[in-house]
Amino acid sequence: MYKALVSVVINCYNGEKYLSDSINSAINQTYKNLEIIVWDNCSTDKSKIIISNFKDKRINYYLSEKYTTQYEARRRAMKKCNGEFIAFLDVDDYWDRNKLAKQIPFFENPDVGFVCSNAWIVDNRKNKKYRAFSKLPSGKVLNDLLKKNFVTMSSLVVRRSEYMSLKTGFNPSYEIIGDFDLLLRLSLTSNLASVNEQLTYYRWHSENLRFKQLEKNIFELDKLFGELKKDRRVTIEKNFDLFFNNIQFNKGIVNILKNKRLDCFKIIRNMTSKYHIFKMFVTLILPKKIILIYRNR
Repeated sequence: MYKALVSVVINCYNGEKYLSDSINSAINQTYKNLEIIVWDNCSTDKSKIIISNFKDKRINYYLSEKYTTQYEARRRAMKKCNGEFIAFLDVDDYWDRNKLAKQIPFFENPDVGFVCSNAWIVDNRKNKKYRAFSKLPSGKVLNDLLKKNFVTMSSLVVRRSEYMSLKTGFNPSYEIIGDFDLLLRLSLTSNLASVNEQLTYYRWHSENLRFKQLEKNIFELDKLFGELKKDRRVTIEKNFDLFFNNIQFNKGIVNILKNKRLDCFKIIRNMTSKYHIFKMFVTLILPKKIILIYRNR
């Protein structure tokens, strides 16, 4: 079994509500050879005080000189890592105590560049938890990712050398989809190993960026599609067309929520999937209240 150093990256911005849970789940891992990189993106709450109360010598605290985008913060935190492997733990998520111990051995296969696990979605609004995915794919997963992003960021561990070999690591121009962008590029160069057991707890609450900035999320996905369109390795995948149509459908949802239903017909003309065209027409006749319930469930 691997005993290599693992760097755990916790990016923090005003995370006082959940920060203690996140750090405790890292320091209590049964896999002990780790360092914890806490990157504080100029928090204005009590985050720094909470971190200072932990006396574990494996915790390394860094305060950013200025506030940056989420993925610029991730990129800067990565530069502080010394581990052979790098794990990510979002400040509002937490881990099963055996997470790293069950993931790190997969790196004994030199073809594996990144490892994920299944997750529990902890719905704070309903005080319930749900299994995130029925079964996770492994191996060459580019086509699977184009269909659906099945990797929660807090479940991800990457081989540091694999990350460093990328022309671009985290892309700071993204604020919401930078993790998905990274996963796609990792999947072009290496294999994924998946643990179907739920080893990560992903909190689902109203402060999640994907809920707060739905329109920006779609804008960034559209930008990513334009970049991917230039790469033949991506465009030959059978789900590339599905990825495009999913983006178009979600553009339609944004227009409906903004009371611009007529603009959806322009989007429908761009769609290449009969299924998505039909789905868009059905959605157009639904009351806005029903659509909001669906989007926020």
